[in-house]
Amino acid sequence: ATLEAELLAAQLAFPSEVDSTEVLAHVVATAAVNRVNLRQVQAQEPITTEVGNGTYLVLPYEVEVEGELEALASFLVDLEAGPISTLTLDEISIMALPTPTPDAEATVAANTAPTILVDPVLYRVSLELTVFVRQAEPGDTEPTPGGTSISPAERASQLRELLEEARQEDDWERAISILLVLRQIDPADDTLDDQLLEAYLLQAARRFAASQYDQAAADYRAALALDPDNAEAIAALGSMNALTPTATPRSTRTPTPTPSGAWATPSPWPFYMRVRA
Repeated sequence: ATLEAELLAAQLAFPSEVDSTEVLAHVVATAAVNRVNLRQVQAQEPITTEVGNGTYLVLPYEVEVEGELEALASFLVDLEAGPISTLTLDEISIMALPTPTPDAEATVAANTAPTILVDPVLYRVSLELTVFVRQAEPGDTEPTPGGTSISPAERASQLRELLEEARQEDDWERAISILLVLRQIDPADDTLDDQLLEAYLLQAARRFAASQYDQAAADYRAALALDPDNAEAIAALGSMNALTPTATPRSTRTPTPTPSGAWATPSPWPFYMRVRA
């Protein structure tokens, strides 16, 4: 434990002089490159922590992404191996997203071959991301992000340019990631929620058309989180629920009349194995 603390302290000898917007931009860019859906990136209040004999200011974030397993693995590697040398990942959890499956009882009742289930292709990763900004000074009482290489307004302007490029390319996945970060940087912009809602709906419609129903449903639910009364999302989710496999109707053939006499005596054997005495 002492050796690990010394190694980390050596790594932090020259902490990253970055601000929060640079960290957010790095997360967005890494998600876009690896083609994963950035569902959440939430900046927390800066904190102080002791490492070895030093006390450091830390920028913590909560991040949630979805995508294929290989893409998510690349995202995590690139996130930590990027230009921010003191960025670390912690509390990483991964879960498979549910996929609709046929009703097992209905399958048996219909006397059909059982369905072989395959592993879901989409996963969700949640993690805590921290950046050690600089060594705290004795007078620090309210930690603030270090670094002034670019102002939040300048960073927001850069992201809006990237957002416009994503719109022109119909890359709504990337647009959603950028808008999530813009909401963090510029919470006073009351147009961002409407833009994010539009992006979710367009992305969902594209995925629905490609029969990617699980991903489309996730986007429609995200749209409803922004606008619970959105008619388009409600109607689309209703359509997808109708597509979900349901119980197979039973045969409507007229049943064979109930036998009488000796044939009516209960028997543990199937009909075709019974003979008259």
